This record gives sequence, structure tokens and C-alpha cells, in this order.
Amino acid sequence: MSSTSFLQIPSDFGYVGFALLGFVGVMIHKIFGVVAVRKKYKVPYPILYAKIGDGEIKEEKQLMEYNCTQRAHQNTLEFAPLFLAMTLFAGLRYPKAAAVGFSLWVLQRFFYFEGYKSGDPKNRVNMYFLSSISTPILLILTAISSFEMILEFDTLSFISNLIQQ
Repeated sequence: MSSTSFLQIPSDFGYVGFALLGFVGVMIHKIFGVVAVRKKYKVPYPILYAKIGDGEIKEEKQLMEYNCTQRAHQNTLEFAPLFLAMTLFAGLRYPKAAAVGFSLWVLQRFFYFEGYKSGDPKNRVNMYFLSSISTPILLILTAISSFEMILEFDTLSFISNLIQQ
């Protein structure tokens, strides 16, 4: 059984905070996007995904624009808890790397939304490679941080000692 210690926030954890602020900015942008398309087509609440005849949606192109905008926002809401949790946990050990990984994901989510809201789902994959980078970064950092905390092991010190020998 390991010893108990107080949680220590690294001095450079502020980088994680800035990355989180970027996420808040992107989410606000998406909220405004959803509100704008809802007002544009006068789709009443609580309709999440529309069909032709809802509000002023008269044709397939309008339907796709509305539903794709909603879906882009909803998709981010579905994945956000996973990425927020990984970022916060990994940031306790590796704040700068966690902030970079999360920032890449947030940037990809911005481009995902901009492409998807066009009404053509194919456009949602713009800059998808950023997610292909950010996801493994955060998964690996979370796993390493978990093992380090459980085993009371410092990977960076271990690697540094190996290099110096």
C-alpha cells in the first residue's frame, strides 16, 4: 500500500488552464453556430434533429445544414468528458504535454465544426490528423501518469538517469 500525500499541482499547470480556456472558446463558438442555424430556419425547441417541415426547413440542403451543425456540436459534447478527464489527470504529471495534446484536439474540433456545419458531412474530416495525434498523446500520458502514481515512479528521472550513464 502506498503512502498518502496531499495533491500537489505542478507550477506549470497553468498551461492546462489556458488549453481549457481554448476549449471554452470553441464551445461558445459552436453554441453560437447552433443558435444561428436554429434561428435561421426557425426550428423550435426541443427539436434537436429536424426533418423537412420543421420550422422553415423546406429542402434537403437546408435540412443537412441544420442537422450537420447540430451533429457537430453534439459530437464534441459526447467526446469532451473523455478528453477533459485525460487532460486534467495527465496534466497533474505532465502539464505542458497534456496542454499541447488537448490544444490539438480543441483545434481539430474547431475545424471539424466548421467543415461539418457546411451541410456536407464529408467536410467534417478537415484537419482530422490533429485528432490522430492528440488522442494517443493524451492516452499515453494518462497511462504513464497512472502507473507513476500507483508505483511512485518518476519516468522522466529514470530516462534521464539512463541517458547520463
